[in-house]
Amino acid sequence: MEAMRAFRDHALDSGVRIEDEYGDERVRLCSFDSAALGRRAECLLVFPKNWHAGYPTPVLYLLHGSDDDPRCWVDKTNLLELAEDTDAILVAPEAGVVGYYTDWSHPDNGGSRPEWERFHLDEVPRRLLGGCALAPEWSVAGISMGGYGALAYAANHPSLFTTAVSLSGLPHITKRFVSAFVCFTLRRQGEPGHAPFGNPRDDSSAWVSRDPFRQAERFRGTALYLAWGDGRKANGDAVFPGSGLVERLVSSSNRSFTRRLDKLGISYTASIGTGTHDWPYWQRELGKAWPFLRDRLSAS
Repeated sequence: MEAMRAFRDHALDSGVRIEDEYGDERVRLCSFDSAALGRRAECLLVFPKNWHAGYPTPVLYLLHGSDDDPRCWVDKTNLLELAEDTDAILVAPEAGVVGYYTDWSHPDNGGSRPEWERFHLDEVPRRLLGGCALAPEWSVAGISMGGYGALAYAANHPSLFTTAVSLSGLPHITKRFVSAFVCFTLRRQGEPGHAPFGNPRDDSSAWVSRDPFRQAERFRGTALYLAWGDGRKANGDAVFPGSGLVERLVSSSNRSFTRRLDKLGISYTASIGTGTHDWPYWQRELGKAWPFLRDRLSAS
């Protein structure tokens, strides 16, 4: 396959290690030494079933949540089944346990300052996909912390990410209690609560510039899909303690964001239903959101 050969040749020349971890010719786990992170980092790629070099290939970034890694998209969802008829390259990069999809303002607990946005939007496409002909406009989707990341990247790069899907994301991180929750998730992992964005009281500009709610005007023209649950457990769901409470916080953040979009006259698609902040709900919502994504992932 000419397109796959071009990918492999460029990636190997760029110092990338390529592994077949899933026994599926479409799925490749790649890793390389990242200058943005100061360590070796991973990215899972899923290629189109009938990929060829005759057209610019659509790209969909898939952003994982906290306490997870890129493998969650294959291990915990039916992504490969959903993507059977998709023309896009699916790019699932690692984002740290609590990386929050930003170039950190302050050092982490190891003394380094990870640059997640640089890793995702510079190093990953350059090192992994530099040998591929890619469509100029991409899509991005994420779950939980990754849902926030999808919106933050779309707001800060509206000419690149023209479609954004957030499942249980936090689109209003400067909202009362939400910023405290973000700091709590960092401290729970042993990280300084102010490290990614600075102190929300003393360095509010960093929070504001990374808050989709505050940057809502930038979503004008973006194909936007937002999903969140009501915090109630659906029949048959096994969920972890506290997931209902977390999803209710997510719901409050999303309601604020959609009210802001309504006030600005910016269109979006919303999916609101029964569910908590856990994989049973996200699997259902990924299936609901997929037709929205698929319509925008067709090769021209």
